[in-house]
Amino acid sequence: MEIPTSFFVGIIIALAVLLGLTYFINGGNRFNSTLIFVYGFAIGMLTLYIKIRLMGL
Repeated sequence: MEIPTSFFVGIIIALAVLLGLTYFINGGNRFNSTLIFVYGFAIGMLTLYIKIRLMGL
């Protein structure tokens, strides 16, 4: 299985846009909770990728 680079780049861009919009629209009020969501999402995607690589799929 090759690395789905375009998928990861798309996710990174979408999460960066989400963080930017949250910061500029809400004035940073909900930025910390959104940042925690983005960290959790990124860690979840990384662990899923590692799990798939270890299974040999």
